[in-house]
Amino acid sequence: CDILGLKDYKRRIENRIARRYGKEGIESLSKLVDLKNKKVLDVGSGCGEFIFEAVLKGAKGYGVEPEKEGLEISKLLFKIHKKKVTLKQSFAEDLPFEDNTFDVIISNSTIEHVRDPEKALKEMVRVLKPKGVIWLKCPNFIYPLERHYKKFYIPLLPNWIQQKYFNFVSGKKSKYYYSLNEITPFFVLKFLR
Repeated sequence: CDILGLKDYKRRIENRIARRYGKEGIESLSKLVDLKNKKVLDVGSGCGEFIFEAVLKGAKGYGVEPEKEGLEISKLLFKIHKKKVTLKQSFAEDLPFEDNTFDVIISNSTIEHVRDPEKALKEMVRVLKPKGVIWLKCPNFIYPLERHYKKFYIPLLPNWIQQKYFNFVSGKKSKYYYSLNEITPFFVLKFLR
């Protein structure tokens, strides 16, 4: 279902099937940290493409995803390719792991979707080992291109104006923009300090 009115949704589905985003992301992460034999947690693992690519690089893979459908797709991906991973249904704000468990945490386009971004970040820091790495990627909501709708807009206007604008330019009636947390680099840096 294309709730955002994106014209290229078929190409996007093909990219997901080919795991293009996961391959590119893990390739970038691998330039920063060697994943071999590292315990890697993917927070908001979705259909599993990022944690799958990390496992192919030698990581011990773990994923958490709140949506059952994404977990089922992940499990199928790992089963087909006969790779081992631990997947759990959970929210980012309540990670089901002990303190200081992971060497690397991946959070790709997740933090803007959680109920409480600050609590989710606290949980990631809690389960990260000392000197571990958090690879956090999300849209910057002060940049004038909204990454979900793929449309230019004026950042920092009230949400109701943004939603009306996106409904107009996409030709779709939704309340999707209301569900997003407007995360900026300043928020993340302030929290991490």
